[in-house]
Amino acid sequence: MPPSGSLMEGQPRILNREEGKLLYSNATINPEKRRNKKRIRRLRNVCGAAGDGHPHPAAGDALRTQEQKEGIENILSLTTKEVTEVLEGLGDTNVTAGLEFERPEVSVEGTEDGLVEGNEVVGASGNSAEDAIMDFINEFIGKPSDPEPSDVAVVKIPNPRNYLNLLVENLTRESHGEEGEGTEHEGEKPTLSYHDLVVANLTRQRVGEEGEGAGDAEDEQVSCGGFVSLNDEIQATITSPGYPNNYPANVECVWTIAAQIGTDSDQVHLWISDFELEDGSCRSDSLRIVDNLVGSSMVLCGDQRQQGITSRGNTLTLTFTSDATVEHKGFLIRVFGLKSTCGEVVQTLGQDPVFLSTPSFPLTPPSESQCHWLVVAKAEMALSLWGNPGQLEDQGVIKISTETFGEYEKYDPDKIYLSDIFTIMFTAAPDSEASQQQGLQFQVVPTNRVDSCNKSLVVTNESIAVIASSKYPRGYQANSRCWWTLHYNAGLEYRSILRMVDFDVEDGNSCRYDHLEIVDERQTAAQRFCGDRSGFQYSTESRKLLLFFQSDAYNLGRHRGFLLVAATERIRNNECTVHKTNNVTYVFASPPPRPLAPDYSVCNHSFTGPVGGRFAVRFSHFFLEKNKKCETGNHLAMEDSGADRKEYFCGDKTGLAFLTAGNLLSFSYHATGTDPTQRFEVEIREVRDPGCGGNHVLYPGQEVVLHTPREGPLEQDCIWVVQGQEDSLLLLDFKNVKTEVQISQTGLFSDLFTYEPRTLHFIGPAERYMILSREAGITITVTAYASFSQCHAVLKLGGRPVIVTNLAVVPCHQVVTSGKESVSSVTSIQYTLLSASHPSTCSLEVTDEEEGAVFDLCSKDWKHQYETSSTRLHLNAIGSSEAESTYVLLVSAVTTSCGDTFDVRERVIVRSRNMERDVTCVYRFVGDGRRMVLDVTTSSRRALSYIRVSTDGSYQTLKDANLYGTISFETTREFLVVVRPFPRSVSFVIHVTKAPLVSSPCDTCIVLREGSQGVITSPHSHGLATYPAHLSCSIKFESEDRNRSVVLEVQHLDLPSNTSLDVLKVVKDDKATLIDPSRVPWLPFTLVLDTPFTLRFRTKTNNEFEGYRIRYDANDCGGIVRLKKDLPITIRSPNSWGQYPTHTRCVWLVEASGSRISDRIKLKIVQFDVHESDFVEVFDPLQSAAPVAVFRGDATGDTLKSVGHQLRVVFTSDGRHVSAGFTLRVRAVASGCGEDIDTSLRAEGVISNRGSNSDSEYCLFRLKPNPGKVVSLKPLKDTGGKKNKPQAGGGEDLQEEEQEVVRVDGECSRGKVVVSTSGALSDGVRYCVGEEMPTLHSTTDVLLLVEAPAALPISFGYQVVGGCGGNLVGPGGILTSPRYPEPFVGPITCVWTSRLSLLVTVTHLDLDPHLDHLILAEPTRAITLAAAHLPRRVLLEGPSTITFKGSSVGVKSGFRLHYDCVVLQRTWHITLGSPAVILGWHNGQPEARAWRVTAAEPGREFVVRVWAAYIPGDPSCEVDYLEVVGTEGGSQRLCGGMMLHTLHLPLHDLTLLLRNSASMAGFVVTVHLVT
Repeated sequence: MPPSGSLMEGQPRILNREEGKLLYSNATINPEKRRNKKRIRRLRNVCGAAGDGHPHPAAGDALRTQEQKEGIENILSLTTKEVTEVLEGLGDTNVTAGLEFERPEVSVEGTEDGLVEGNEVVGASGNSAEDAIMDFINEFIGKPSDPEPSDVAVVKIPNPRNYLNLLVENLTRESHGEEGEGTEHEGEKPTLSYHDLVVANLTRQRVGEEGEGAGDAEDEQVSCGGFVSLNDEIQATITSPGYPNNYPANVECVWTIAAQIGTDSDQVHLWISDFELEDGSCRSDSLRIVDNLVGSSMVLCGDQRQQGITSRGNTLTLTFTSDATVEHKGFLIRVFGLKSTCGEVVQTLGQDPVFLSTPSFPLTPPSESQCHWLVVAKAEMALSLWGNPGQLEDQGVIKISTETFGEYEKYDPDKIYLSDIFTIMFTAAPDSEASQQQGLQFQVVPTNRVDSCNKSLVVTNESIAVIASSKYPRGYQANSRCWWTLHYNAGLEYRSILRMVDFDVEDGNSCRYDHLEIVDERQTAAQRFCGDRSGFQYSTESRKLLLFFQSDAYNLGRHRGFLLVAATERIRNNECTVHKTNNVTYVFASPPPRPLAPDYSVCNHSFTGPVGGRFAVRFSHFFLEKNKKCETGNHLAMEDSGADRKEYFCGDKTGLAFLTAGNLLSFSYHATGTDPTQRFEVEIREVRDPGCGGNHVLYPGQEVVLHTPREGPLEQDCIWVVQGQEDSLLLLDFKNVKTEVQISQTGLFSDLFTYEPRTLHFIGPAERYMILSREAGITITVTAYASFSQCHAVLKLGGRPVIVTNLAVVPCHQVVTSGKESVSSVTSIQYTLLSASHPSTCSLEVTDEEEGAVFDLCSKDWKHQYETSSTRLHLNAIGSSEAESTYVLLVSAVTTSCGDTFDVRERVIVRSRNMERDVTCVYRFVGDGRRMVLDVTTSSRRALSYIRVSTDGSYQTLKDANLYGTISFETTREFLVVVRPFPRSVSFVIHVTKAPLVSSPCDTCIVLREGSQGVITSPHSHGLATYPAHLSCSIKFESEDRNRSVVLEVQHLDLPSNTSLDVLKVVKDDKATLIDPSRVPWLPFTLVLDTPFTLRFRTKTNNEFEGYRIRYDANDCGGIVRLKKDLPITIRSPNSWGQYPTHTRCVWLVEASGSRISDRIKLKIVQFDVHESDFVEVFDPLQSAAPVAVFRGDATGDTLKSVGHQLRVVFTSDGRHVSAGFTLRVRAVASGCGEDIDTSLRAEGVISNRGSNSDSEYCLFRLKPNPGKVVSLKPLKDTGGKKNKPQAGGGEDLQEEEQEVVRVDGECSRGKVVVSTSGALSDGVRYCVGEEMPTLHSTTDVLLLVEAPAALPISFGYQVVGGCGGNLVGPGGILTSPRYPEPFVGPITCVWTSRLSLLVTVTHLDLDPHLDHLILAEPTRAITLAAAHLPRRVLLEGPSTITFKGSSVGVKSGFRLHYDCVVLQRTWHITLGSPAVILGWHNGQPEARAWRVTAAEPGREFVVRVWAAYIPGDPSCEVDYLEVVGTEGGSQRLCGGMMLHTLHLPLHDLTLLLRNSASMAGFVVTVHLVT
C-alpha cells in the first residue's frame, strides 16, 4: 500500500491548466523570445512526431505504441547544437536556474551527443544543455510547488526519466482541444505520440503565458470523473474536485476503472489514503463504489480510516455526489491493478458443480502463479478442496472471501464455505515446484438448505444438504420437536459426514434439556450433542441418518442454534496390502501413498489359522496419530476370536509383539489424512499352541489356579484370558513371581502393563484379565466375587465376600448388613478399600450404626483392612464429581471364637502359644483412664502382619501393627487387638502395662485422643541425669479418628548449641523444624502441630547435657491459624450445649502467612463471656515471655496488635463455672517493610525503613547469626539525620542534642528505634530518632524495630565480624577474638563452654588491662588474663568456661589460644615427702586423658620420674604421646617405650596428658616436690 501523501514512482498526477501556469512561471524564461514558431517546429520535427496531430479523445487512456515511446527518446537525444538553438529561439538562457534534480537509483548512459540520465544540475550552473531540456520538461510534469521568495526558485523534483511512461494521462488531458490542431477522422480513434503530447503541452503553456485563451479560467467548470485503464505499470490517483481544499456543492463525478492488464480475472485495488465527507446517513455527500461484474455496491461518507478495497471482478465504478449545504476536504484514492496469471470468472445458476484448478493440475503449479477465481451463483453453493492436497503451507497462500467487499481470510481446509459468491486468491510458494506437491482443485457444489422441521434430504457426491435451526443464528424455537432424515446416495468409495459448522445449544447434565440426537443405522445407540460443538464432524459408513432436535422452554435467545452440513467424502476402500513371505507368515500393511488420494482410508482383512493354533503378531512398524481413545482417531482394530474382544491400536507401537488366544484374527483400519509418516506394517505368523494358557469363565464364588510349566525357560508366553460372569469382579493372587508378569485389566493387548513382584499388589479388581508370563513355576489364583453396585439399596452378606462399588454415581447411599443377626459368633464386618478414583480426595464415608462413628476412607486407607463390631454399615459417596467419588470396597462377615477381655491393673501378658492358630482371636484391654502401654515381643517382624491394633477400642480404627513402624503403643482408653490366623512358625508375646505419666521413650507411637496429656523426656544414661551418645529416637504422634492439634510445650532444653552434634527436631509432612537452643529465647517454648508428626532426637558424642522435657496436650479445640492477606478468620471457644466445657485448655497459634516478620496480627474481641475464674491469655512471642493481655469477664470490643507475625492465644477453664464463651477475629496487617535475615546467607548488608520502597511507618527486622559468630549492627549517618560519634566504652547512655528536640514530655517526637538481643522487644533498648546510637555486637538474634515516618530514612549496616562463643567439643581447636589478627571492636562479650575438662594454651594476648579481660573458669576457681608470659598453659576442670569481655574500640588485636578437650582422671595436691604415684592408661578413645598435680607450697620444683611407659603408634610424638605440661608453657613429650626417665620442672601446677589412638597405652609416674 502506498504511504499517505506520497507520490510513488510510476504514478501519474493529473494537472489542470492553472497548475501548468504555476510550473511555467517558476522557470525564468524571457517572454520576448517565446514567439519563435520556427524553432518550436524544429523542436517538434527533431522529436519525431507522428504527424497526425490528432488529440486523444478520452482522458486517462494509456498510450502503448512503440512510436510514442520513440518520440520521447528522440527528445532526449537532441544534440547540444539543436538544444541551444531551441533555447535561443525561446529566448531563455537561464532555463535551469532554480531547479535541482535528484539522482536516480539506476544510471543509464546515452549516446555520445545525447542526454545521460542521472545528471544533476544545481542552481544556475548550466553545465549541460541536455539536462536543461530535462529540467524544462520536468517543470510541466512534476509536483506543483509554491514560488520561493528569492529570485531563483529551488524545486526538488524526481528525475524526469522515471516519469516518461506516466506522462500520457496528464498531457492528454491538458492538450485536448488546446491548439485545435487536427480533427478526428470519421470512424477512426485518434492517437497522439509522446512527441506530440510533450510539444503540445509546451506550446500550450507558452501561448497561455502571452494571453491566448485568457478567458478560459473564468468560464472553466469543475470537471471530474472519467475512465481509468490500468496495466502492469500504470497506476492512478483519484481525488475529489478541489482536493485538498473543500469540494464544491452539487457535484456528481463518475469514474470507471478497468483492470485491462491481461486476463479476465485481473482485479482493481483501491487504497483510501484520505477521506473526509459530510457525516451522516450518506444521503447528503457520499462516494458509492460498485463492483460491476458482481452487481453489488458499498457507500462511504463521513471520516473513513485508511483501508484497502479490492474488486471481485475487473471493473469498478465510483460515483461521488455532494448536495448544496456542507462541503469538506474530500478524498484521495490511489488505484492499482492486480494482475493474475491464472484463474477465471464463473457465473452459474447454482445447479451444477464447478471445479477450479491451479495451472498444470494435478501437477505442481509454477512458482510465479498468482490465481484469482470469482464464482457468482444465483443460489447458495458450498466450496471445499477436492481430494487431499497435503500440506497447504508448502504450496503457497490461499485467501478466500464470501462477501462482496468483505475482508479476505486464510483458507481453512477443515471448513465448508457457504455463499452465493466466492473469491479465491492463490499465490504459489517461491519453491512450490521443488516441493513436488500436487496441485489444488476446489469444488463448488449446489446446496439444499432447510430451516424447517420434519424434512427428508438427499445428499449426493455433487451436492450437499444444509440444515439450520429455526431463527438461526438468533436462537431457536422453544419447546421444539424436530426431525430430519438424511439419505446419502454414494458408492462404497464414499463415506457420509455431518459437520456442525456452528452448534450452540443449551448445555445440561447428560444433555437432558436441549439436544440434537443422531441415530445411525449402523450404531446400536443414539448419540446426543449439546453445548458448544462447533467444528465437530460426525463420520459414518452408513447411508442413512436420523436427526432429532428437542428444546425446552428456557432458551430465551441466549444460544445461537445450529447450522449443519451433510455431505459425502471420498475414501480409500480396502487398499491395504497383504503378501505372504513364507508358508506361515503374512505381512499386512497400510495403503501405499499415491497422488490425489482421498483423505480417509478403510481396510478390513481376516486371517484364519489351523485348528488349535495361534498367531504370533509383531508390529514391525507402527506409527499412527496418538489419541486418548484410539477408536476416535486413526487406528488399527483387531479382533481375536479366542479372547472374544476387539482391541484398538494407535500411537507409536513399533516392536509390540504378542500371541493371540485363538486361530481367527480380524483387522480393521481407519485413518484420516495421507501423511506418509503415519503407516503400519504388521507381521502375522502361525504358531503352535505353547502348552499353557487358555480362556476361563468364572462365576461368583469360583476360582481358578493358573500354572506355568515348572521347567523353563519358556520359548513363548503363556496367555490366559479370564472373564467374570453375572457381574462378578475378579481379584488376582500371585506366588513364586521372581521376574515380571504382564497384566491387562481390560483383556486387551494395548493395555498390558508389566508388574514386578513388589508392584503386583497394585492390581485392582476387574471384570476381565489378560495375563502373560514366560517365567516357569509361577502360580496365579483368580477369584470371582459377586459385585453390588445398586445405590440406595441394602446388601445382606452371606458366607462369601462381596465387592461393593458405586460406579461413579453421586449421590449414592448403600447399607451393608451381616445378614446373620441371630448368630452369636458373628462379631464384626470386615472391609477393605480396593481402589479409589482420586488419590487426593476421600471418596467414601462409612457410618458405624451401633457405635455412632462416622469416618472417611481415603487413598491412604487403600488395601487396609478394617473391622467393626457393628452388624450394619452405611456407605455414602462423598466426592464432588464422578472423578472423585468412585470407590471399590471388599466386605465380608467375620466370625470369631477365640479371645478375651482383660482389666489392666498392673500387667497383662498374652502369648501366641495359648491362641488358636487357625481362627481369628479378639482381645480387649480395658484400663481406668490412666495411660497404658502395649508392647509386642517377637523374634521376627513377620508376626506383626497378623496383628491388628486399635488404641481406642474401635474396630474401624484397627490397623496392622507393622504399619505403625513401631512395636510399642500407648493409650488412655482401651486396646483392641485382633490376631488373624497365623502359621506355627510365628510366635509373639503381647504385654500390656500401666505406665507413669512421665516417660522417657526412644522409639514409640503415641496415639492421641481428646484430652490426651503427658510428658516425655530424653533418655538418660543409667544413674546419670545426662543422655548417652549415639541415640536415634523417633517418637510418633498419631490420632486414630482424625487429625488433632497437639500443643508441645518445651519445659526444659539442655542441648549443645552446635546442632551438628546433637539434634532435636519435629518432622511433619517430610519437612523438619529444628528446635535450636540458640534460637529459643525463653522457656517454656510452645509449638502447635497437627497429627501425624514425629519427634526425632539424634546424638553423637558423650557431651554432658541433660536433654529435654516436653509436655504434650491434645484437645478438640485450638490449632494452627494461618492468615492470608485481608482475609479475617474467626476463633471461637469450644461449645457444648451453648457453653464451653470445664477443665479445658485450648491453644491457637496464629501466623501471618506473609514472608515478612514485620507483618502484624490484629485481634479483636467480637463477643466475650468468660467467667472470672477462667481466662484467655494472648502471648506475643517477639514482645515478651509473659502474656501481653489477659481477658476474663466481659471484654467485648477490646483490640490489640502484635509486634510481629505470630500470636498465641490460650484459653483455660477450671471446674467451677462455665459461660457462653468468646468469639475472636484475627486478621493479618501487612507492613510492607521488614525482613528475617539469615547472616549465613548474607554476611553483610544494609537494612532500612525505605529499603522496600514502602510507605510503612512500622518496620521489624531480625538478624540471625550462626552459632559462634558475631553480628555487628551500626546505624548509618542518615539515621536521624546525624553522624555517629565514637564514645569511650561504647555503651554509655546517650545525651540529647541541645540543638534538636527529639523528645517531648519523655516521648520521642520523630519516631523511635528499639534494639533487643534477648529475643523479646520488651527487654530492648529504646532510642529516639535523632539520638546517637552505639554500634551493637551480638552473638544472639538481634531484633530491630523502627517506628518512624516513612519520609525519614533510617538505615543500619550489619556485618558478621567473626566467631565468638559456643560449645566446645573434642578433640580440640583454636579460639580467637573477633576479627583476629585485626583489632576487635567493643563492646563485645564471648562465652565458650564445655562439659569436659579443657587444656588451654594461650599463644597470643594483646588486651587493655583496664577495659578487656580473658577469664578461664572452672567450678572451683577463675583465672583472669590481661598480660602474662606466653605461652600460658591452664588445665580447667569441667564443666569449664572461657569468657572474653572486650570494651576497646579498634586498638587491641585480642587473643589466640588452643584448647584440647580432655578427660580429667584425678587431681593430686602434694607436699614435701609425699609424692604422687600415678598409674595411667588409655584405650584409644578420641579424648585425651589428663592427670593434674598441684604443689601445696609455692616456689618448689617438681621432679617427675617415669618408671615405665608404653605409648605405641607414632614415633615422632605428633599423634600418640605422653606430655608433661607446665603452667608457664614448659612441656616435654614422650612416646614409644621407655623406663627410668627423670624430668625437673620449676612449676606451680603440672599436668600429665596421655593421647593415644591405638588399642592400649600406659605409664607409671611419680611426682615429687623438692626444695
